[in-house]
Amino acid sequence: MRAKIPIGLIPRKRYVALELKGELDARRLISLGTKAVQELYGILGASGLKMALKYYKGSIAIIETTNRDLPKVLTALSFALFRSGLDAQLKVKGVYGTIKKCFQMLKRQNL
Repeated sequence: MRAKIPIGLIPRKRYVALELKGELDARRLISLGTKAVQELYGILGASGLKMALKYYKGSIAIIETTNRDLPKVLTALSFALFRSGLDAQLKVKGVYGTIKKCFQMLKRQNL
């Protein structure tokens, strides 16, 4: 039998909707982001950070992270874009608590 973790200790998830413009796709952004996290926060800081690509189509990407790690993830992504030297832009369309609300926003904006 598995030990249960109290609900208060589980960090809340956040879904970040991003619009990518230029010569950058979401998979490359995540790989650049993980390298930037290691440069900014070190191996120990990167080990506790959650950043996962949940959806990618065209120029729209949805990244899953936790509420606690959201500022670090956004900082790392912008730092990675700056360090890469690519001609690309990263625009945050919104931050949502569920992936369903994230998809509803994309549907409303016809993206």
